[in-house]
Amino acid sequence: MAFEHTQVPGAYDRTPAKPDMADVVFREGAFLQGSELNEAQSILRGRIARAGGLSARDGDRIAGAGIVVNPGAGNVFLEGGRIYAAGDVRAVNAWTLEGVPMEGEVTIGVRLVRQVVTHEQDPDLLGLAPGTAAEGEAGAARIVETLVWGRAGDGKPGDLYPVYLIKDGVALDQTAPAELSVTLQAIAGYDRDANGSYVVDGCRVGALGRQAGNQIFVIEQGVANIDGFKRTRSASLRMAVPETFDTGRIDAETHVFSDGGSGTATLALRFPPLANLVQALVTKETTEAVTHGPSVGAMDLLSNDSVTALVEVRQGVTVYTAGTDYTLNADRVDWTPGGAEPAPGSSYQVTYR
Repeated sequence: MAFEHTQVPGAYDRTPAKPDMADVVFREGAFLQGSELNEAQSILRGRIARAGGLSARDGDRIAGAGIVVNPGAGNVFLEGGRIYAAGDVRAVNAWTLEGVPMEGEVTIGVRLVRQVVTHEQDPDLLGLAPGTAAEGEAGAARIVETLVWGRAGDGKPGDLYPVYLIKDGVALDQTAPAELSVTLQAIAGYDRDANGSYVVDGCRVGALGRQAGNQIFVIEQGVANIDGFKRTRSASLRMAVPETFDTGRIDAETHVFSDGGSGTATLALRFPPLANLVQALVTKETTEAVTHGPSVGAMDLLSNDSVTALVEVRQGVTVYTAGTDYTLNADRVDWTPGGAEPAPGSSYQVTYR
C-alpha cells in the first residue's frame, strides 16, 4: 500500500508524497485516521524547519560544543552543547572520537540518530487513564531523535551534519557559537564588499623551509574575517605548499663564451634558475688569413657564411678602420670605401663573427 511511514510499520503519512498540503481539517461525521494525525505533525514540523532555516543552518553551534584536538593520540574531544540540526535545536553529549586521521582534511559533525520506540520497549507508553477502554492498551509509537558526535567515513548510522573541519590535525574554525547564522551571512556581504578578507589578530605566517618538494609554512593561531565571517583558531597550523615557479620567456640574453683554453665555461644567467632552453644561437669568433684580390677596391670572400660582424682587420701592425677602409658585404670584406687597404695579392688577418 502507498504512503507507508518511513520508519514505523503499520503507520501511514501522505505528506512526503504531497508536500503542498498545508492543513488537516477534521470533519464532523467522518472517521479519524491515524495517518491524518501523522500528517498534521509532519506539516507543522516542516513549517517550523523552514522558518528555522531562515536564521540557522544545519551544524550551527548554539551553545557549547567546543573541540580539542590531540594530534599525538589521534583523538578529538568534543564538548556537550546544543546544535541546530534538521530544523530543531538539539542537545548533544560530550564525546571523544578516537582514531581520527591527522593528515589531510576530516569533517567532524553530529549524526542524527532516529529510533522507533513502542510499548514493547517502553511500557510507560501503554494507556494511562484508569477505567477507560484504553487503559493498559498499546497506543502510538514514538520516534526518538538524538544527536551523537561522529566524523565523515566512520560508517556509523544517521545523517551527518558537519560542524568542524580538521586539516592536518588542526580545527580550522573554533569561533564561539553564534545565533542566526543565515542573518549573519546577509550582514557579512557588507563587510566583505567594504573590507574584503583581513586579519583581526595573530595569524602571522612564518616559513620553515623546504621539505620533500614542498615549502612548509606555519600560520599561528588568531582571528580573521574571511569573506565577511569571523574565523577563530586556537592552535597554529602547518601548511605544505608544492614548490613551483612562475616562468617567463627571456629573449636575446647574450653571453660571451670565455673558456680560458679549457673548452668549457660557466654562464651567469640574468634571470635564474633556468626552466628549459627554448633556443640557443651561437656566434663563433674566428680569425683567418685572407688574400686580397688582384685590384684595388676588390671584395675578398671569407671562408664561412652567415658572417654578422667584422671584429678586426689587420696586416702586421696596421689595423684598418671599419667604414672608412672596409665594410662587410655578403660574407665579404669590401674595400670599395677608398681608404687604406692591403696591396693587391697580399695576405692579411680578419677576425670576424
